[in-house]
Amino acid sequence: MRIQKTIQLTYRKFFELGTVRQTILWLVGQGLDLPVARHTASGREIAWKRSGYSTVLNILRDPIYAGAYRYGKSAVRSVIREGRLRKLVVQKPWKDWSVLIPNRHESYISWDQFEKVSHMMANNSQKCFASSPGAPKTGLALLAGLLRCRKCGRKLMVTYTGHQYDKVRYQCRRGGEELVRRWNAALAKVREIEIRLEEARHHGHQTTLPGPQLFQTLHADLQAVWNEPKTDARLRKRIVRTLLEEIIADVDSQAGEIVLLPHWKGGTHIELRIRRRRRGQKVTTTPWRPSKW
Repeated sequence: MRIQKTIQLTYRKFFELGTVRQTILWLVGQGLDLPVARHTASGREIAWKRSGYSTVLNILRDPIYAGAYRYGKSAVRSVIREGRLRKLVVQKPWKDWSVLIPNRHESYISWDQFEKVSHMMANNSQKCFASSPGAPKTGLALLAGLLRCRKCGRKLMVTYTGHQYDKVRYQCRRGGEELVRRWNAALAKVREIEIRLEEARHHGHQTTLPGPQLFQTLHADLQAVWNEPKTDARLRKRIVRTLLEEIIADVDSQAGEIVLLPHWKGGTHIELRIRRRRRGQKVTTTPWRPSKW
């Protein structure tokens, strides 16, 4: 019972906090240990150890807690190091495992919860060529991870300037090969969506659309959370990323404008133009503050 409650608590805190790191900090702050399976001469036994990155990550990545049977999680890869052939054991993505059968035994969490956690962790990648925005951080840059260069396809790098580092600058790191990779990934996603739509039509699934009352309640709740003084930058970024897929950025030199193309989650694209700051033009010295709703 202790193991089950601890595993379920770890998943709940990850859903709430959004990152593995924040989940670890909370668990350590609460003094909670995590269960770890160990193989001894007398057999397999459970030990309890202080929360760490690998321990939390292994719990969140293992579908056994969602009632699945899995086999073939790792693969052997041959590499040449210092002129010698070496073999490394690497972990494969869970969708590439040799065997993965959901609903094979009693679970601590649902399969839907496990898939959502996997999706959240994949979206937390901070690499500039990753298609996801990355984990939201505490910095002032509200659009960090969402702005992407139209010319090279990479995420814009965030830097902070000013006496108190309260000025946000977004810069491009050129990498034309990223466009090809993203184009191929987009084509693959289109094919995947087409297959899912066809399956939905075949099975005759009916989608119930939310009514106006739900949107009115959501608007009031969202406004209250956004304007709450205790709401930090990380939570505001999670709210923005719930609405926005990404923002494609470009510069119109002739017009002297920055061109932004937000891609909303619902599929709507609306172009926005902002006049560029001229060279030598003074910028405001007012510290950044999140705007009111």
